[in-house]
Amino acid sequence: MRAIIVVIACLIGVPALAQSSPGFTYGQVPTAGQWNSYFAAKQDTLGYTPLNQAGGTMLGPLKTAPSTTSAAGFSVSPGVAPNTPNNGDIWLTSTGLYYRAGNMTFGPIGAGTIVGPATSTVGNIATWANTGGTSLQDSGKSLPSGAIVGTTDTQTLSNKSLVAPALGTPASGILTNATGLPISTGVSGLGTGVATFLGTPSSANLASALTDETGTGSAVFANGPLLSSPVVGSGITLNGSTSGTTVLQPSATAAGILTLPAATDTLVGRNTADTLTNKSISADQLQFIQTGTGAITQTVSAYLKLNSVRPQDFGTIGGVNDTVAIDAAFAAAAAQNKCVYFPAGVVYAYAGNGWDAPNPCIFGDGRTKSIIVIAAGKYLIDSNQFWVSLRFQNLDVQGGAGAIRNRFTGVNVNQYLFVTGNTFTGFTGAAISTNTSDGPFWQIEYNQFQGSGSSSIGIALSGLADSDSISYNSFNEYRVAIKCGMGCNNARLTHNGFAHFVAGTNRVNIWIVPAATFTNSGEGAVLDGNRHGPENLDPTDLAIVYADEGTGAYFGDRLPVLTAASSGYISGQTIINDVIFGNGSSPTRPLVYSTTPNIIGGTIQNITIGGTPPTMMLYYAQGVSDNGPSKNMVLGPFLANDAFASAAASVYGTIYTNGNQIIKDPQNIDTLSNQNGILQYSSSADLSSYVPVAIGGIGINGWSANGAVTITARPDSTNGQDAAQFSYTGAGTVTSALVTSVVPGKPIWIEFDIGPPTSGTPLSAVNMFMYSGAAGTTVQGWNIKLPTSGYIRKRFQFLPATNGGTGYVLGFQSISGASGNVNIGRIHVYQSSEPLQGNVLTGVQFLETAPSPPTGLPSGGMYLWNQGGNLKSSAGFALTPTTVSLLPTCNAAAQGILMAVTDATAPTYNGSLTGGGSVKIPVYCNGTAWTAH
Repeated sequence: MRAIIVVIACLIGVPALAQSSPGFTYGQVPTAGQWNSYFAAKQDTLGYTPLNQAGGTMLGPLKTAPSTTSAAGFSVSPGVAPNTPNNGDIWLTSTGLYYRAGNMTFGPIGAGTIVGPATSTVGNIATWANTGGTSLQDSGKSLPSGAIVGTTDTQTLSNKSLVAPALGTPASGILTNATGLPISTGVSGLGTGVATFLGTPSSANLASALTDETGTGSAVFANGPLLSSPVVGSGITLNGSTSGTTVLQPSATAAGILTLPAATDTLVGRNTADTLTNKSISADQLQFIQTGTGAITQTVSAYLKLNSVRPQDFGTIGGVNDTVAIDAAFAAAAAQNKCVYFPAGVVYAYAGNGWDAPNPCIFGDGRTKSIIVIAAGKYLIDSNQFWVSLRFQNLDVQGGAGAIRNRFTGVNVNQYLFVTGNTFTGFTGAAISTNTSDGPFWQIEYNQFQGSGSSSIGIALSGLADSDSISYNSFNEYRVAIKCGMGCNNARLTHNGFAHFVAGTNRVNIWIVPAATFTNSGEGAVLDGNRHGPENLDPTDLAIVYADEGTGAYFGDRLPVLTAASSGYISGQTIINDVIFGNGSSPTRPLVYSTTPNIIGGTIQNITIGGTPPTMMLYYAQGVSDNGPSKNMVLGPFLANDAFASAAASVYGTIYTNGNQIIKDPQNIDTLSNQNGILQYSSSADLSSYVPVAIGGIGINGWSANGAVTITARPDSTNGQDAAQFSYTGAGTVTSALVTSVVPGKPIWIEFDIGPPTSGTPLSAVNMFMYSGAAGTTVQGWNIKLPTSGYIRKRFQFLPATNGGTGYVLGFQSISGASGNVNIGRIHVYQSSEPLQGNVLTGVQFLETAPSPPTGLPSGGMYLWNQGGNLKSSAGFALTPTTVSLLPTCNAAAQGILMAVTDATAPTYNGSLTGGGSVKIPVYCNGTAWTAH
C-alpha cells in the first residue's frame, strides 16, 4: 500500500520555474538558428530536460491540480492488465485499480484492502495480523469437520464425553440412560417418609408418608376389600342394582335401618331421569335453583307461596262443571292475597255466583288457551265492594251475562284497574260493567268483544271517568260497544275498531250518557282515532250517541233511549281523527247523534268519511234550545269522498260542512236576550251610525222568494223598518245573493235579530243556510229555534274556503215544508276578524269598505266604528294627500273627517282653506267647512 502512495506522490506536479523571454518584436520572423537558441535558453532555465510524449523519468515529485466537480486532478486511462507487470507498475482495467509490488499483483484496490501472508496452510483458520484489520496471518489451527460450538448458542452435542465437568443448574435434561442415582442421598425435596416408602413400599410406610390420612391398617383396593368397623360420615353412593334385604348401620348408636328395594325395582340415581310412583315429599324439603346467573337455592314451598292459586289445586278440572274448584280457588286467593291462574290445556266451566273480593286478580295463558265458559246469566267476577285493584289478563271468556261486574254504587277512587289481552264472546249483558258514582283509572286495552243478543254491551263504565283509558280494542258484535256515564269526562277512547259480523238494527258504537247538570258533563273527554266500520251496517245503526238510559237494575243492564229528548249536558268533548263509513242508505248515519241540545264547547274535526257521506256530522234528534246547536263548538275540517247533502234536508239540528270548511265560535255564536224585553241595542241611535253590510247589502227588498213563500216588511227590534216577515205556505226558501269575491280564510259574520211570529201559523224553528254559486251547493247550515217573545240576537260565523266563485248566497227555509211565518231583521253580513259586540267593535278590528256610505261620504271609503276605546298605532297614521278642490263636501254627516292637501294658500290654524298654493297641511271638516290645521 505504501508503494502505491509513493508512486502517486511522484506524479503530483511542482510549480514551474521562471521562464526566459526571447524578446520578440512586432512583425519579427525568427530564423531556424534563432529558434534553436531560444529552446537552448529555455532548457538552461529549467535545469532539466523536459518530458515528452515518448516517455521519461521524473527527477522530482509530480503534483497535479486538485480535482473539481468537473474533472479529476490526475487521470489513468483504463486498459488491460500487462502480461508481465514490473514492481511499481500501476494500471487501470474495467474491474478496478491494480499495482505490482514484491513480485505480487494487488487489486482491484478498495478501501481497507486486506494483505495476506506470503504462504499459508490450506484449511487453517486465518486471524488478524494487526489491529487495523488490514493484514491476515495463518493461525496454525485447522477447522473441525463438524459444526463449531459457540459459548451462547443453543446446540446439541453428540458423542461428547465431558470429563469432570461442573454442570451448574441446567434448564432441562433427559437422563434416560443415567444410572446409579441413590434415592436416599441423590434426590432432595421429598416429603417426610416418602424416600422410605419408595425404598420399602408397605401400607405402614405409605401411611407415614401421608399427612391427611384417616383410619389405620392396610391399604384397600376395589375388588373384594375387607373393611373392619368403617365409619361413614356423609352417606354412601350405591351403583347398579341389588336384591334382597341388606341392613346398613351408619353409626354405633343409630337406630335407623335402610332397606334396599326388591329385585324387581331399581335404585334411583341423583343424575338420572326416573319416575317416582306413590312417593310423598313435603314441599318444604324440596329445593330448586332458578336458571340464570346469581340464582340462589329456594324451597319449592316458598316459591309456590309467592305465586298464584289454580283451580286444579282444588279438584279435577275440565268436566261439565268446575264451579266448586274455581270458587275454592277464589276463596284461597282472597285469603292469601294471591291471583287465580287458569293454565292452558283444559276448558273451565263455571256456573257460580262470581268472585266477590276487594282486589280480584285473574290471569291465564292467552286467547284460545285459557278458556272459561260461563253459564247463562252468570259472571266470573261479580262484586259489591270497593275495589282496591283489579287484574284480568290473557283469558278467553265465553258466554254468561258478562265477565266482570262491580255493583258497588259508592265512590271507588283508588289504583288502576287493568283489563288487557282478553277475548269476550257470547255475553248477553255487559262484558265489563260498574255501578259506581266515581270510578276512575280503568285501563281496558287490547281486548276483543263479540256479544250475543240485543242487550249485549261490551264495556259499561258508570260515574266519573277521569283517566279511564279504553284503547286498542276490537268490537265485532254488540248492541252497544262502549257505554260511558256522566258525559265520560276526562276519559280517553282511542284507536278502537267497531264492526258487525252479522246483520242487526239499532246498534251503537259509543254511547255517552249526558250528565244531569253542566258540572262534570264530559269536559276533557277525547275520542281519537276510532274506526266506525261499514260491515253489515243497518240504517238504524249509529256511531256516537248522546242519549239517556232506559230501565234496568244496574248500569250495564240499561240501554239507550233514542226516541225521547234528553235534558242532560255534554260539554268540552273532543272527537278527532275518527273514520266513519256510510252504508249507502238514506238518510246516512251522522257521526254524532244527540237527543240533547245541550252540547257546549266541543270539537269535531279531522274526520275521514268513507263510503256514502252522512247528511250531517252532528244530528240533533229532538230539536234545539235557545242555547243553539253549536254553542262554542268547533266543527271540521272533514275529509269526504263526495259532496254533502243540500240544505233541503229537513231535520232539526242539521249542521252542514264541506271538506274544506272550518266552523268555530270562540265568541259565543248565540246570544240570548233579556227576558224582560230589554234588547242588546241601547237605543236606535246605535244602529243609525252603523253601515250594516260589508260584502253585500240585504235590505227588505234584497230577498228572492223561491216556492210558496211571501215576503212582507216588518219593524225590526228597534222599531226600524228593515225587518221582513217570511210567510211560508209550504216548502219554500228566501235567498239573498252576496258579493262574488271575499277573502278566503277570513271569517264572515252573519248577524240578525229573530222574533216571534206576529201573525199566521207560527213556526217553531227555521233553517238558515249558506251556499255558493247558482248551483246551490250547501257550504254550511244552521237550525234556529224561534223565540216565543221578544227579539233575540243571533250571530253565526262562516269561514270561506274560496273567494266565492259565482257568489255566496244566504237563505232561510221552513222546516219540513211546514206552514207559518218568521220575523227576521237587522241583518248584517260582514267580513272581519272579530264580531260586533252589540253593534260596534271593541277594538281596531273591523275596517272595511262601505258600499253605501253615509250621506256626503265618498263611495268605496274605509270606515271604522269604535265605541269601546281609542284608536292607536305604533307606526303612526298616513293621510293620502289630495287638493283642496278634490276634498269631499264638508257637512254634518262628514264632521270629524281629517285629510291632507298639497296646495293650500297662506293657511292659518283653524282658518278658512283656499287652494291654488303650495303649502302641504292637514285639513279638518268641522261640519260646515274645511279648515286648515
